[in-house]
Amino acid sequence: MPISSWLQHNNLRTPGSPIQSFDTDLAQMQAQLGPVDPDFDLLRISAGTNFGLPSPGHTTLTQSGSSWAVDSFFDVTYRIDFVGHPGSPFGGESGSTTGTVRIVVAPEPASFLGLAGALVLFRRRR
Repeated sequence: MPISSWLQHNNLRTPGSPIQSFDTDLAQMQAQLGPVDPDFDLLRISAGTNFGLPSPGHTTLTQSGSSWAVDSFFDVTYRIDFVGHPGSPFGGESGSTTGTVRIVVAPEPASFLGLAGALVLFRRRR
């Protein structure tokens, strides 16, 4: 499922400073299955402030030599919409759900993989 996204930072930074800390916002992120899926006529995931789903965050960049360490999080509010394909196990089913998940980027960006895993489980449970 291809994902399109857009992030923005809201505060001024100090260029050249070895530590930069600023508020961020997940403006939009969306993914949708293509038109030919055996299980769903529609499976769309939307997130971000531009969709009316507030997703604030904060990022701190710390310079160490020529490298930068990233410490960042987003409290992503998302919406999942689906319509089951006739004849599939989901035929005649439809719905939507919203929720919020914290995505953390620290030494290992494992939290985003956790969100992807949760979405796969959601699809399997329905």
